[in-house]
Amino acid sequence: MKKIIFIVLFVLIALSPMLVKTLVDKEIDKIVVQMHKENGLKLNILNSKGYFISTRNYSLVIEDTKKFRKFISDRFSTYYEDLFNIDENDEDFNTFLKAMIFKGYIQNSNLNYFDDVSVNMYLDKVLSENKNKIFQKLVEKKLLNINMLFDNQANFKYAKLKDIDESIKLKKGEDLKLLVLGQEIKDSSKKERLIYKILTKKFIFDYKNIDKKITINFEDLKYDVSMKNSLENKSDIKVKNIFIYTDEFEFKSKNIDLKNDYDLEKNLYSSYFKIKTEDFSLKDEKSDIFANEINLKVDTFHLDYKTLQRLEKLYLKMENTDLSTKTFVEDNKAFLDEINKLINKTFRVKLKLALDDFTDKDNISLKNIKINLDEKVLKNNIDLRQVQSIAEFLPIIDSDIYISMFKEDLGRIVRLNAPLGMMLFSVAKEEKDKFSFNIQTKKGKIFINGKSL
Repeated sequence: MKKIIFIVLFVLIALSPMLVKTLVDKEIDKIVVQMHKENGLKLNILNSKGYFISTRNYSLVIEDTKKFRKFISDRFSTYYEDLFNIDENDEDFNTFLKAMIFKGYIQNSNLNYFDDVSVNMYLDKVLSENKNKIFQKLVEKKLLNINMLFDNQANFKYAKLKDIDESIKLKKGEDLKLLVLGQEIKDSSKKERLIYKILTKKFIFDYKNIDKKITINFEDLKYDVSMKNSLENKSDIKVKNIFIYTDEFEFKSKNIDLKNDYDLEKNLYSSYFKIKTEDFSLKDEKSDIFANEINLKVDTFHLDYKTLQRLEKLYLKMENTDLSTKTFVEDNKAFLDEINKLINKTFRVKLKLALDDFTDKDNISLKNIKINLDEKVLKNNIDLRQVQSIAEFLPIIDSDIYISMFKEDLGRIVRLNAPLGMMLFSVAKEEKDKFSFNIQTKKGKIFINGKSL
């Protein structure tokens, strides 16, 4: 009897990969039909091999661009609406989509039906002519290659871009260095919220020709985002260092840490933004700015959420409308009406800024300056189209601004602008090696350290 049981178990175990493969084949057949019917994608399984682990090679093309673009729009436009305002009748773009041929493989375990499924995909060729030489070279070398992981219900979990380290000669005197290392995307999304973690170990894009040079270089990018829509989103971005160079400007910085968050309660929207960075440098024709450290925090409280949503939709609509049309004029009027509605209600803004060793080479140098602002906009009837002077805002703003700087910094301001500097000296409050200013506005009047201005 034991031998019979053992034989039965052995047969079942031996046959289980075949049974799992059959089940997976049926699921893939369903997905092929669904992708073609709903998403406009044509998936062809070219061959299949393996017993305990099955590997299916496939090709994929976008056969129906209208269905495909609707699929992408339905999936992401709720979160990134401004990225999906592309004319569906754009024939050049539709032709380009149809011309792309993707290839890769699908791999799954036949020992456990519930295991995750691995998918490799790369852009094999583009049948239409493309004038972008960089894109052409990337396709020729099969460098646009990604490995993905799905659960057994075909829900996306993880992706890793194939490392790229290429020096590409586009033509005589035109070269590109492209390095992409450790590019990963982890997905923890829920039904109504995108939740992603994006990692990049190192990225270099170094392009040069006879006339110009463009360099983008960053290391250790970490981007966490949780998004319901463009307003209801939380993110945290960290970059170890970044360098951007063009013929017009140069920017570099280290240890960037940027966060944003929000609250939404009873249709009142509050947002929280802060950024910290070190060794900040920005150069162009007119300026040469450097700061050893920058800390900035900006919070807004109790803005009308529905008004913000209407403003966003109007802005996106206007962005894609000809300025000379009647529609644009009407939308612009509606946009200004909504801004008025937003600022006519009570809301609050808080700001904190700290600059350490800030210099603008040809203008000013400050050792250390701190600014704290707390501003409340009172309920009002102001119409921005009728405002003639900034003084008209004074009666509707209650604010408290605190500024602190070293004495030597105020001395530099005096040398730069004597009238302004002397006015500040006359109202400054001395605190050891620093001067401070407490500026208040209330009921249309301005006070500096208790003195009426």
